[in-house]
Amino acid sequence: MGDGRDYNLIGKRIEEARLLRGMNKVTLAKRIGKSPSTITRYERGEFGKISIGDIKNIADVLSVNPMWLEGKSNNMEVPKDVAVFATSAMYMNEKRHNKIIAMNLTDSELSMIEKYRFLDEHGKDMTDTVIEKEYNRCKEEAENTIELTDEQIERLKLEKYLKGSQELLVARKVKK
Repeated sequence: MGDGRDYNLIGKRIEEARLLRGMNKVTLAKRIGKSPSTITRYERGEFGKISIGDIKNIADVLSVNPMWLEGKSNNMEVPKDVAVFATSAMYMNEKRHNKIIAMNLTDSELSMIEKYRFLDEHGKDMTDTVIEKEYNRCKEEAENTIELTDEQIERLKLEKYLKGSQELLVARKVKK
């Protein structure tokens, strides 16, 4: 109440949008992770404060402009450019999420990601630099390595290019 918001108006608009979308309180509550009684109190304006996050979540679920819910806009509908951006972002996040799942990360890799997220900008920059250098080193090494079939290895043995340990003496490309 001390934050300048009209919680009665917010409550009325939540109810209006919910009814317009044909949604009951239980469904809305489930979708935003709240209880149906919380939705009832929101709609009655009984809450002294509704977080910005909750308003955004309610607006997302009801597909309305969060500024309208707060009484800061007369336009109930989500602006088209925001809707297009939100749909695109949702698609990209889902695509990224599916790619991450397909990677089948090990516990060690997940631990590294968690640690990376804790780093400040300097730490992330240092880590990125090391990873980039090591990636390039390994990539170059892979590009400069040839794979041989067992038949080719046997032929090279006969030609004395291999030691007994099958270590190739001459088979690296030289970059100039």
